[in-house]
Amino acid sequence: MQLTKKQFWLFIASLLLVAALTFGLTFVFTRQAKPEPEIRYVPVEYPAVDGVPDRYRELCALLRLYSYYGLPEDTDFDGLLARAIVAATKDPYAEYFTAAEYAEYRADLSGEFYGIGVTVDSFETADGSPAIRLLDVFTGSGAMAAGLQKGDLIVAVDGTSLTDLGGANAALDRIRGEEGTTVTLTVLRDGKTADYPVTRGDCTKKTIYTAYVPLDGDRTAAYIRITAFNTVTLREFVDAVAAAENAGVSGLLFDLRYNGGGYLDTVAQMLAYLLPDGDISHIRYRSEALKDYDIRAKDGKMTGASTTLTAEEIAHAVTLPMAVLVNGSTASASELFTSALRDYAANDEAYPDFPDVTIVGSNTYGKGCLQTARSLSDGSYLKMTVGLYDPPFGENYHGVGIAPTAGYNTEKEATDKRVGDLYLKATEGSTTLPDGSQDVTLVRALDTLNAHFN
Repeated sequence: MQLTKKQFWLFIASLLLVAALTFGLTFVFTRQAKPEPEIRYVPVEYPAVDGVPDRYRELCALLRLYSYYGLPEDTDFDGLLARAIVAATKDPYAEYFTAAEYAEYRADLSGEFYGIGVTVDSFETADGSPAIRLLDVFTGSGAMAAGLQKGDLIVAVDGTSLTDLGGANAALDRIRGEEGTTVTLTVLRDGKTADYPVTRGDCTKKTIYTAYVPLDGDRTAAYIRITAFNTVTLREFVDAVAAAENAGVSGLLFDLRYNGGGYLDTVAQMLAYLLPDGDISHIRYRSEALKDYDIRAKDGKMTGASTTLTAEEIAHAVTLPMAVLVNGSTASASELFTSALRDYAANDEAYPDFPDVTIVGSNTYGKGCLQTARSLSDGSYLKMTVGLYDPPFGENYHGVGIAPTAGYNTEKEATDKRVGDLYLKATEGSTTLPDGSQDVTLVRALDTLNAHFN
């Protein structure tokens, strides 16, 4: 059909009207529901992880594109996921280790490792800058050969300050290294700095520190500070106790302050050396896949375990009165050591000849649970809590701790707030702390030994 001129213009007018209405409606609706700018998923070069939903890859993309903090290119997603799974158990002592991390962890527990040969803590210089303080320098170590001393402050590693390195932990990573290599440490001593090239080598960590301290009259006591229960600790401990007894001391002081524990086998063998035949601990597992068992002392050694002690050493049992020094950082194997001596001393009916034991200090940490490590197929490791270990005759102290003997709680008086106070005394076993104040816990421990002879 052919449109007349009038019909043509009416048609054009109607089209314009429809277009105008459509534009107006679109404009109104757009104003009423304006969409947010769309953030689209952008693929990134991170490796896929089997069994992991795509949303995690989307998270990575969004963080990389828009996060103020970003996401490191070298992020170890396998490790992050493994640690997240372990954290989900809410086990405070569970850890995931790569193969390299586990090797370092085991070396630390053994007490034998490659390094410069020092014990350290973190510190701040007078101007607030981070530093690493040397608490001990091991005999025969690269640090000792280089001339480093207790109390020195490491303020730079290979010319880079600890501030620029990111703090003490990052600096310690730089100080560690392979045997035979050298690291240059800038040390602050008596207000002056100097550089010390230190060669890394084979080291054995010192875990036993001893001294002879006077008691009333002409008597003396052996002060034996135990800093950890490592593989090397048993031999150090037996030598220290034997030397003390041969010297004719009248009592033993075991200082376990700031001792966070170590190997169960090590503390059990140390206790077997001190105790008569009997129980040391009772291991109780949660999983039916593991069988409960008891650890016992018999003939001066731990039953069911090999020992490096000689026949003469195995026949030993302690007969001297003892005091055990503890605080809130005395944990795990240290608490088993403390509770076992306490239980035998309190069990007069079964062990009437066992000497007195006094616990001096403040309430201990409260860790009576046992961890074990299992390997994964790729060489990594999982450390997890698998059960509880009970003391010989008393209640488990997990989550509670061990209280000092009545009348010997020095918590309100104690001034030794840092582990460095014990390391940096002028002489081992001194009753004076580096700041000139009294080591109240040690003074009270000496009092309890003196009370046996007055």
